[in-house]
Amino acid sequence: MREQWGDRKTIDGGIELTVHVRSFLGPRQKIDADNLAAAPLDILEKSGVIANDYWVRRVISERHRDVDNPRIELTITVFDEKTYH
Repeated sequence: MREQWGDRKTIDGGIELTVHVRSFLGPRQKIDADNLAAAPLDILEKSGVIANDYWVRRVISERHRDVDNPRIELTITVFDEKTYH
């Protein structure tokens, strides 16, 4: 994760975030979409991408299937309160 983040700075506290988790499962994997979000949030913190997952205000978790290329895709954006009223 840290390698993919590159030389960008850690997203420090004080900025609320939205993290969109897209999980592409392999042929026999079965797991609930809500359970797919916890590990990626922990990894974002442990790898230094975000300072603390406390600042993740909104999580969107989707489950898909891709038997040829199982993976997790993450998108991090600044949380926008106006969008979610």
